[in-house]
Formats: sequence, structure tokens, C-alpha cells
Amino acid sequence: MPLLISAPVKPDITGFVETGRHVALITTVDSKRVALRLATSMVESRLAACAQVWPIVSVYRWKGRMCRSSEYIVLAKTSARRARSLAAAIRREHPYELPQIVALPIVGGLAQYLEWLDCETGTVSHAGKPGKA
Repeated sequence: MPLLISAPVKPDITGFVETGRHVALITTVDSKRVALRLATSMVESRLAACAQVWPIVSVYRWKGRMCRSSEYIVLAKTSARRARSLAAAIRREHPYELPQIVALPIVGGLAQYLEWLDCETGTVSHAGKPGKA
């Protein structure tokens, strides 16, 4: 299913705006070192504006066996236009045979934050003009 990119909407008095122009991509890895390497690569390449890393415990079935393992989530925020490229980069760099790579729509947020996100991913320039996509 293609990601929908909607036209910008004016923020309300709180600065909150509803859009469909941004996504959060999530992946998990088995070490903090790998998680930080992925997060750094995402941001340095401007495929993501920022990425958070935190420890979790995953419970899942893999090849017919129940598993429980310590992992790290990497949550990256990006523009919808960059999501496919970011997912491809994660897939190339990911150590797992079948990595979790899921995109969640960001349905809204603080307008200034979302503008910053666009600038940092090159979707628009810092002057508000379209950037390289």
C-alpha cells in the first residue's frame, strides 16, 4: 500500500497540525552497538531526522519455536517520501535474516517539529522551499 502524502494543514492555536506526510519506522536488533550504528547511519544519511534507541524484551515464534530475547528498538522519524529509501537502507545494513521493518503513520504533531523533520531529511530546505527528495 503506498504511503499517502497530504497537503500541509495550518496548525491550530496549540501548534498541532494533522498531516499524513511523516512516518515512524521501527526495527529491532540484538545489541546496543548495532542499534546505535543503524541510528547514526539513518541520521547521517538524512534518511531520518532522528532515531531513538531503547532496550526491550521480545517474545515471538521463530521457525516453530517460542523465543524470548533481549533486543533494542530503533525508532526513526522521517518524511513519507523518504520512508521507502530508509526501509531499503535498514534492510541492507540489518544483521537479521528477517528483520522487523514496519512503518507507522504520524498522523499529526507540533507543526514546527514536523517542519524540522522535513528540513533534516531534505524534503524541504530550511527556508521552507522544496529540497532534494
